[in-house]
Amino acid sequence: MKKSFELKVIFDWLENFFGENMKKIIFLLFFILSIFCVYIWYSYAYNHQWSVNREAEYLKTKDGGIVFDREKLEDVAEKERERADAYQKTIGVEVDIFRLN
Repeated sequence: MKKSFELKVIFDWLENFFGENMKKIIFLLFFILSIFCVYIWYSYAYNHQWSVNREAEYLKTKDGGIVFDREKLEDVAEKERERADAYQKTIGVEVDIFRLN
């Protein structure tokens, strides 16, 4: 019976503590989480840890460059010109199927 009384006292104390100090606790958790996120951001942005081999491999993949296909560019430009010309054409009425006479 004494254990249940002690648990009740402990739970009452915890409820009072958290009830009175909830804003402070939430602010403290937010502050700690913010500091942790800034630390992670800083470590990834400024303290990158690539080995020489990995950095060389990355640079080798970036040296390939972009292959410029002039024919494909001209085909796309020609299709765009054709679409612009088709848009500019006026649409005429061919045959009116609802005409009465």
